[in-house]
Amino acid sequence: MYNICMDIIEEIKKHIESGDKVVAAVSGGVDSMVMLHALEQAKETINFDLSVITVEHGIRGQESKNDAAFVADYCFKHNINCKIENVDVPKAAKDDKQTIEEAARNLRYGVFDKYSKDNKIFVAHHASDQVETILMHIFRGSGINGATGIKSRDNIIRPFLNVTKADILEYAKKNKIKYVVDSTNDDTSYTRNYLRKEIIPKIEKIYPNFETNIIKFATICKEYEDIINEMIKNEWFSAKNNQIFVSNDAFLQNKLVSNKVINIAYNKCGEYSDLEKKHVDLIIELFKYGKTGSSLNAPHGVVVEKRSDGLYFYKGGKPENNQQLFTIGKVNFGGIKIASKFCEKTDVVFGDGQYVDYEKIPANATWRYREPGDMFEKLGSYGRKKLNDYFTDKKFSKNERDNLPVLASGNNILIVLGKDVSNLVKIDSNTEKIVKIFIEK
Repeated sequence: MYNICMDIIEEIKKHIESGDKVVAAVSGGVDSMVMLHALEQAKETINFDLSVITVEHGIRGQESKNDAAFVADYCFKHNINCKIENVDVPKAAKDDKQTIEEAARNLRYGVFDKYSKDNKIFVAHHASDQVETILMHIFRGSGINGATGIKSRDNIIRPFLNVTKADILEYAKKNKIKYVVDSTNDDTSYTRNYLRKEIIPKIEKIYPNFETNIIKFATICKEYEDIINEMIKNEWFSAKNNQIFVSNDAFLQNKLVSNKVINIAYNKCGEYSDLEKKHVDLIIELFKYGKTGSSLNAPHGVVVEKRSDGLYFYKGGKPENNQQLFTIGKVNFGGIKIASKFCEKTDVVFGDGQYVDYEKIPANATWRYREPGDMFEKLGSYGRKKLNDYFTDKKFSKNERDNLPVLASGNNILIVLGKDVSNLVKIDSNTEKIVKIFIEK
């Protein structure tokens, strides 16, 4: 056995103990096939259970089905239990408004999570993958957290992060390992492929040790991050009603600590995508300046809500008492895209959106759902009435009443979205700033 082969096998062994249950995530590509072969070699000296999962993404039609069959056939010939997991990435990308890359990643890790409770999941990310990930994080505006590269997760093992692609290819050649080639690897419309094919080769012409130095840089960043992690206190976090609660104390620390707390909260929500600095700053601003009950829709489907005792992080669904502070621009509230913009008097077309006097909108106005005690004075009417009486007059069903957003200041309803405006914010001869509010299709 050649040295590079022994080195890779020893790298694998570092992560395995006798009696472990190991599930290898194998796509059929050279990286994962080399990892599977090295795991088989490790079994000769360590007693552990080995099985395989292969995720068929539904992206490349028959080609990807053939890749899954290739993996299954290899496992059958080597007496390894293999499970094919089928997911529909194109549909998920369309439904969740994600890129193909994001949807594939999320579905893939959803599969891994199914197996990770009682097993160690081995994936074949290597040093070059690490470098690409770090660069993508930096280019997107990540902080030190993103500069550390691919994150570790419970029971998900990446034994090749210190192994280069060249070493993997040499191992495959020496051991005559067969593998498949994903035809989309050359498609530079994918961000990672463009970076790998177009950008990195040009950098390496100027800096031959580029990859090694990026890894060193990530290691240094990780050392700083470890220091920050030592300052994090477990008592700042708790889980309440499928929400992750972070106490006020966590945001009264050094800024680097508060930033890290937000990333940890994201991880606890089951979201491992790296946050950009601008999004972290928005969450910090919500804590400092947001009204109690206000919230923001952060990336990756996570909602952050401010309450008196701290911030709550959660994914999906309409939480009880969810509120979102009114701002000019676009917000996604309860799955409805609400847009607001300034306009001139000459642009007002009644029946096309709702028009209000900006100066009459109180600073604490929030989008929310109906609450007991709400009162509404419809434009053109005389006197206030209970919001529920207004709904009754309109013959709204209970479902419509429960799910129709309203703009409110306390119990004063200013706007029933898409329906009516209150006298409290009506346009008159003294109006100087008009705001148009409408539902964006």
